[in-house]
Amino acid sequence: LLQEILVTRHNIADMRRIVQPHRQALTRLYKPTSQAEDDDEGFKLDDRFEDYFDDLSDYTQEIWNQLESFKESVEALHETNQSLISYRINDVIKTLTIFSAIMLPAGVVASLFGMNADFIPFAGRANDFFIFTGFTFLAMLATLLYIKRKRIL
Repeated sequence: LLQEILVTRHNIADMRRIVQPHRQALTRLYKPTSQAEDDDEGFKLDDRFEDYFDDLSDYTQEIWNQLESFKESVEALHETNQSLISYRINDVIKTLTIFSAIMLPAGVVASLFGMNADFIPFAGRANDFFIFTGFTFLAMLATLLYIKRKRIL
């Protein structure tokens, strides 16, 4: 979708670059009879050609207005797409942050009980691994419950 938006945006910009000089040339080339008498910049056309130049001017202005409308629409689509992408990224970051917060107590418990200190509670007992694992899961469960209670998750 982003690729299509960018291609369309590029095409509209190209068309605007093409039409803008056409508009300027048409404006310099032709001015209605009432303005041509006051200005020396425009041609005073024969009355039989004036309708054709009026139509040309109207068509050019209509094309320009449509290009402006398309440009605004594509810019709005681009902004909407950027918002959706930002929302998805925020959702992923939120999930990763919650996962990190849940795993933080496991890291703390593992680092405390992994020290080579003389006195570590429950160390050297028959089921010390399961006790440490139980502490870790209790700390993780407490963090998860805290996150749920705060309605972050």
